[in-house]
Amino acid sequence: MLRYLARRVASGLLALVGFLTAMFFGVQALIPGDFVTPLRLGMTEQELADLRAQLGLDQSLWVQYLKWVRALASGELGGSTFGMPVSRLLLDVVPATLFVFVTGLLLAYLIGGWQGRWTAWRPGLRSESMTLAGLGFVTAFPPFLAFVLVTALGPRVSDLRQRFLDDGGRLWFDSDLEPGGVLVDMTVSLLVVLVVLVATSRIARRMWRRRVPASLIGAFAAVLVPLWWWRQGYHVHAFDLVLDAAVPLVAFTLLAYGEFLLIMQTTMVATKHEDFIAAARAKGLSERAIRDRHAAPNAIVPLLSRLAVSIPFLMTGLVIVERSVAWPGLGDFLFRSIEAQDMPVVMGALAVIGVIALVARLALDLIMAVVDPRLRRRQA
Repeated sequence: MLRYLARRVASGLLALVGFLTAMFFGVQALIPGDFVTPLRLGMTEQELADLRAQLGLDQSLWVQYLKWVRALASGELGGSTFGMPVSRLLLDVVPATLFVFVTGLLLAYLIGGWQGRWTAWRPGLRSESMTLAGLGFVTAFPPFLAFVLVTALGPRVSDLRQRFLDDGGRLWFDSDLEPGGVLVDMTVSLLVVLVVLVATSRIARRMWRRRVPASLIGAFAAVLVPLWWWRQGYHVHAFDLVLDAAVPLVAFTLLAYGEFLLIMQTTMVATKHEDFIAAARAKGLSERAIRDRHAAPNAIVPLLSRLAVSIPFLMTGLVIVERSVAWPGLGDFLFRSIEAQDMPVVMGALAVIGVIALVARLALDLIMAVVDPRLRRRQA
């Protein structure tokens, strides 16, 4: 297991280095000017030349690249063109992206996995129509999907806010809490509750030979997570943030869930004719038990494998969705930085997006190693 994880970490780091290298030279080639270009209207040519020399912009690109990588490895992202530390700016927007990304993926897995499993076991016109609906969501253009959701869901979110949070806009003004810190705690609490529930279900399966359905785990999580927020004393603020994140969260979930649906359905259809399914039927098990206890666990590994490949594409879709609905995450922040020609911030945001994709893929590799015993036996 450790050897497998070490190889995956090494390959992920190599991919991250390649991405950062291509990003650095791509930004330099595609975006005109340099880091001091936005200041050209307020400074003389001599002052611009002195500033370029001070920042090392008069050196070759390779020298600039090596200095940037060294600073990045030490955790120093530099300062923006407007004087703010890049790391501080990113800390303000990363929690919003992580909350939508993690919560959306979990919802897409639960909804798409259940629908794919159900449609695969009940073929016919109705299941095919549901699959085509999932395909439509997969191939939907993110800005159009965001526009539809803003038009349809936006007024209802406003009604909920006026009904339950009609405080004159002083909810956060009168509180010592910061939205970023609350979003981080909300995301961590969601992950912790899910890890505990999944671990408990695996222990129960080993002890009592009974599998806990994913729907039951999701129901427990939907109850325990709000209880955690209430226990921490920020449940009203969490509800406000959930309302704010409703449109980007629903849009990202719809973009991601179709792939879960298709992979789960395809794998389940291929599994229906395997020998172990015939043996389960011969034992007199119900179709539901065969589907949930025998066929579905075998479909999880291809599902996770495909998700690991799709992480960069899902991140791209999330960036577009954030920009379309003005959600204050990495995507909207990245586009605004490009418009302002704030190159240090652009490169820092792209580097953080690459790190998030790498960490997500490593987490999926770890989950696959736990779920699939063949990976452990192969390494042994």
